[in-house]
Amino acid sequence: MNLQYLFSTVFDSLFPPSGDALRVRNIFEKNSIQLYTPKYVDSIQTLSTYQNKNMQALIHEAKFQGNKNAWLVLNALLQRHLTEMHMLIEYIIPVPLSPARMRARGYNQVLKILQAKPLDPKYTILTNVLVRTRNTRPQTELARNERLTNMHDAFGVVHGESITGKHILLVDDVTTTGTTLKAAKAALLPLSPASITCLALAH
Repeated sequence: MNLQYLFSTVFDSLFPPSGDALRVRNIFEKNSIQLYTPKYVDSIQTLSTYQNKNMQALIHEAKFQGNKNAWLVLNALLQRHLTEMHMLIEYIIPVPLSPARMRARGYNQVLKILQAKPLDPKYTILTNVLVRTRNTRPQTELARNERLTNMHDAFGVVHGESITGKHILLVDDVTTTGTTLKAAKAALLPLSPASITCLALAH
């Protein structure tokens, strides 16, 4: 019997994995093509639907469990999109977490997804420009009309001169009303980038 399989079986019997973890364990990078259903939702590029159970599990595991396989699969999904769309992009900016949420979680899941496998060298990931200026309630906890006020002045910019005249891709994991990405974009616009494209992995 394969020792790795034996170890996995024993470990699972002692510490039963969640349903999402089991689902993600059986999703591989090559499966990203099955998740890839790109569309525009209110001017935001989205790559898949959160209604897909596999996508839902990947997002949940990437966000809350630090699941490396989920990061890899979602990275493959994004890279597929970048390859197929031939977008004019120079800098990629992950939507940042607030300092409090970053301390609690220990990582920004969007950045982990971007870094799971190297992107084409023509893209530079920027993490020192867009910052979260205050801790906000999770958007999923709020009614639609509360989400805009929740994100008001939630983002600020430092070292903004680096993006002036540049083509920016702003990335988040999930969008519902688009409020978070739009608020982040609004914070960057005064710095006069050449363009800002908003993208969410799922909607």
